[in-house]
Amino acid sequence: MSSQPNSQTEEECGIAAIGKNCFGCGVCACICPRALLSIRLNKNGFFAPSATNEPQCAHCNLCLSICPCTNAVPAAPAGKIEPEAWSAESRREQLLRKSAAGGIARELAEEWMDRGRSVCEAVFNAQENCLEHIVLRNPEDLERGTGAKYLQSYTLPGFSHLNGHERFLVIGTPCQIDGLRRYIRKRHWEEHFVLVDFFCRGVPSMRLWLKFTRFFKKKRQSFIDVAWHEKTNGKKEDRIVFTGKDGTGTAAGSRRNELFFGFYRDDLCLASACYDRCKYKGTASAADLRLGEFRNPDAQNGKDTTGSILVLSEKGRRALEETAHRLKRTRQTLDDVLAGQMTGNAVRPRDNAVFRLFLRSAMPLNLILKWKQWTRLLLYLPQELRRRFRKRS
Repeated sequence: MSSQPNSQTEEECGIAAIGKNCFGCGVCACICPRALLSIRLNKNGFFAPSATNEPQCAHCNLCLSICPCTNAVPAAPAGKIEPEAWSAESRREQLLRKSAAGGIARELAEEWMDRGRSVCEAVFNAQENCLEHIVLRNPEDLERGTGAKYLQSYTLPGFSHLNGHERFLVIGTPCQIDGLRRYIRKRHWEEHFVLVDFFCRGVPSMRLWLKFTRFFKKKRQSFIDVAWHEKTNGKKEDRIVFTGKDGTGTAAGSRRNELFFGFYRDDLCLASACYDRCKYKGTASAADLRLGEFRNPDAQNGKDTTGSILVLSEKGRRALEETAHRLKRTRQTLDDVLAGQMTGNAVRPRDNAVFRLFLRSAMPLNLILKWKQWTRLLLYLPQELRRRFRKRS
């Protein structure tokens, strides 16, 4: 008679099943009082919790209480307001050339740090070849966080150092910020934080990135930093630039960029939660500020460097006003800011399961690309021909 209640308790505590449909925010590992959870890459290449010593679980359910997967909507920020929409960009041309979304995040971080506060954001760790969140306290370190980043980040190095006696600006994906909002609220630290997320289209598998970087490492070149979606003269391009130890940048060729951006933009390698459970589109956010690209209809020659801002709370409004002297801002309608952003979850391609198997195999990306091209031809060409025939008839 005792076995049934015990199994229910184990299921409720979430240790065994916490990784199912996980967003990978990592806050469950931060709050576990017995430090029984670690965050590791799962078989598909996404960060997810893993129980290090399940029998010692106290069944406190703290991990589930702050998990964004167990809640249907994002946690509302304190002092939530009706969204205010802005387009904005940095006043510094040099920053605009290498930043995403008008350099707004960098300007927010610099202003925050100039006021004696700390910033937690994702930076590239060349030694581990991955993104990780860390706490930055020196203005010189902000350079490491500049620019777009097309990977899921490992959050524990940063989130585990957050506390209730410093003031923090934290920038992350919407699901990371949702989990963090629940975590700091549970700790009663919320008043010390301003949280910033961005319009997100999903995160690709780390297995894709590791396969991609093998091409670069075959040349026996080492790198200390990576820039995704690098700009040339302000024009956005799908390219990846590796910075070597001597400070020089080496851009991957266009065909090699296709080996990363091609799979990513076709939604072939996103996390399961990006297809099935994402609830952060439009204005649905746990952040105080949401950033993104602004589809400027007046942009010429593709040199659109303008970003967008959604102000979602009173604290977000104050943070933006503190940074106002650094930005060129224009009030916009909410519809204009949301134009061009994803309105629903990514659609899981029919060949997604096979692609995941290939990523777990030793097959190089160039051969997987050939497979994708032929598969897409066989799967989608008949469908496209039927559509065109019906349209003509």
